[in-house]
Amino acid sequence: KSKLGLNGSSHSSQAKQPAPKSTQIYEEKARLIPFQNPFFKVRRTMLVRDVVCAQTKLSFDVHAHEWQWIREGKCGVNIRLFEIPQTGVDENMTETAWTQQGLLSCNDQLVAGLPKKKKQPKKPNYTTPPTMLDQYLQQGRNHLMIYSMNGERMQVFLQYGTRIAVDELSDQVHALSESDPCSGKFLLDAINQNDTDEVACTNMEVTLKCPLTMTRINVPAKGKNCNHLQCFDLPTFLEYAKRHTAWLCPMCGDPLAPDQLRIDELFTTALQQVSEDANKCRVLPDGTFQEVSLEEEKAESNRALKRQRSDTQGLSFLAEIATDGEEQNEHESSSSSGFRGANGNSSHDEIVIIDDD
Repeated sequence: KSKLGLNGSSHSSQAKQPAPKSTQIYEEKARLIPFQNPFFKVRRTMLVRDVVCAQTKLSFDVHAHEWQWIREGKCGVNIRLFEIPQTGVDENMTETAWTQQGLLSCNDQLVAGLPKKKKQPKKPNYTTPPTMLDQYLQQGRNHLMIYSMNGERMQVFLQYGTRIAVDELSDQVHALSESDPCSGKFLLDAINQNDTDEVACTNMEVTLKCPLTMTRINVPAKGKNCNHLQCFDLPTFLEYAKRHTAWLCPMCGDPLAPDQLRIDELFTTALQQVSEDANKCRVLPDGTFQEVSLEEEKAESNRALKRQRSDTQGLSFLAEIATDGEEQNEHESSSSSGFRGANGNSSHDEIVIIDDD
């Protein structure tokens, strides 16, 4: 017996048809991609090709059921570029981007908004924003034209997958936080027991505002391996990461993959215990909290301003001393040089006293 598949083709219910050899090769190569987009779950690698010519034309198919999901906005097709390693070893693939606009067309339409190639990669968990092709696609056969203006050698990955919303990824972080909890209490104990520089944050005063937007933190999160008490707002961070494709901790700058994100229990308790108007709180050694009042915050701000002015005045005073010293040295040098002739001897007449004896 046979039954109709999702793409309209019939296949035997007795034995599953093996995937085409080309598809197997595509999937094997796709596994070598160093960092997958957390907001895009790959369902099928549609195409993998080397681009080594000035113009490269590629073709691929969008099946009927895939086209339906694309039209409903649940799925999409993206294209990613990787530099072809000089050694030819796939494990060394480095993601790259487009050197300029107008280098990609889909079904005879120029693809707009190509992510620009950056001069310097930021950190390991920074990825190039994906190029989505949804609005240029059609059901059935599709065509790509890729132009290489400066002889770049690239490997193109074309993938069909499900779009992952921020809320869905946030739910995954909540689930991870329950199965593998993270609490600043452990870090606090380490700070109390070890007074060393190995712990990044020894300041027990934390702000209740997200460093990305300076608004109140609602869901406090950080990396499970981050050595600081300060947290950021989880939904805000996920929106930022989606827009900029930069998975870096906004506090310490370390790479922060989605599976390393955790909701912090200690910070959650702090938000529940302090008033909604509080901007800061102190974390006491026993793990309790003390709200920093607006008056205290203002007084501390004034003290910091005075210290800054004092430091500026001190630096100005030291600069004046240094300047006076340089002027004095120049004066002594010029005065000393005025008493010497061309031979380096004194230009004054020598007085010789002759003793009659």
